[in-house]
Amino acid sequence: YNSRRTCEHYHGDSSKGIIIMPTIEWPKNQLLPSTTPRLVSANAFVSNKNIEIVVEACKSLQGSDRTLPLIVYGLLPEVIAPASQQKIVSQYEKLSFVVFADWKIKWTDALTTADVFVHAGTSESFGLTILEAFARGVKIVALRPIFLDDLPTEVATKGVYIAANASPKEIANAIRFAEHDPLNANDLRQLRRCVAAKFSSYEAAKKITTIYQSLL
Repeated sequence: YNSRRTCEHYHGDSSKGIIIMPTIEWPKNQLLPSTTPRLVSANAFVSNKNIEIVVEACKSLQGSDRTLPLIVYGLLPEVIAPASQQKIVSQYEKLSFVVFADWKIKWTDALTTADVFVHAGTSESFGLTILEAFARGVKIVALRPIFLDDLPTEVATKGVYIAANASPKEIANAIRFAEHDPLNANDLRQLRRCVAAKFSSYEAAKKITTIYQSLL
């Protein structure tokens, strides 16, 4: 399984299951410097990702004296759920603070020190885009349960703001906490590097080799 949560989702015994975390190339470069807050999300445009909830939460945070941009990566030429994508885009594309962007493999390269990554999906067994944003060092707003629950407490909680539920109000509350927390993004990036090995190809290969050897 790719996480304890995935194991439990498929009714497995997480105390006996073998957990092999998804692998990513841990970022080497620092975040782009910025003092302009933005919200960023990255999802397939399907119903259980709750993109509408993220947009509504962001909408409630707009003020007469500022605009808080929201960028959602995930538009695909070969759409996974055409009706869902069309519904979301047509409902919100006229909002001036929202940008629906094409999916990019290296979408995290555009993240800045002032960004907050927001994920409101309710059916995640892991959450790969959360991991990608986490590795870059940005603040994270998300829901439980996620893979962070299996990491050391300081790494899993510093710069991570868990919303009480998947409602615009609670997502917005978590975003407010993130915005007002003075944590430095590049400090977060350094802190999180201590768990990079858990998501390395080398670590995954070792565990897979052990599984094959046990079958011989």
